[in-house]
Amino acid sequence: MWDITQVLDILTLFIHYNPDSYMTSDRIQNDSNNKKRTHKLLSCIWDVIHLQSVKELQFLQAIYLFYDGYDKSNTEITTVSDA
Repeated sequence: MWDITQVLDILTLFIHYNPDSYMTSDRIQNDSNNKKRTHKLLSCIWDVIHLQSVKELQFLQAIYLFYDGYDKSNTEITTVSDA
C-alpha cells in the first residue's frame, strides 16, 4: 500500500474486503452473505466519496471489512503507518 501511495503522491484510502467467513468481535462465526456484504461495501464507498472534507483523510488510510474481529456497528478508517 505504501508503494502505491508514494508513487501516486496523493491521499489514498484502501478498502480491504474479505469475501470469506470471519469471526466477529463477539467471537461469533459469520458465513458469507454476499447481498448484505455488497450493500455494506457500496455504502462504505459512497461514504468515502462524499466525505465532507478531504482534510479528514491522512496520507494513507484503510478500511477493513469482514475480517476477524470485525464490528459491523463500528467501521472505522485506520491510519496506516509506514513501519
